[in-house]
Amino acid sequence: MTRQFSFLLFLWVAAAALWLCNDSIYICLAIPNSFELKLLIKIKFLVIIKKIYIHNNNDR
Repeated sequence: MTRQFSFLLFLWVAAAALWLCNDSIYICLAIPNSFELKLLIKIKFLVIIKKIYIHNNNDR
């Protein structure tokens, strides 16, 4: 149950990040039952984190 909750929390964070970046909103609406979708969301999430990190470093 805890593992499922943490994954749902991760999904919400990823969905929020995707929504904020206006990038692939359809992924937020899809329910990821397949391994490929989970992987895709994780990759997207990592790319967004990298973009935000680079953006913050460029501001300084």
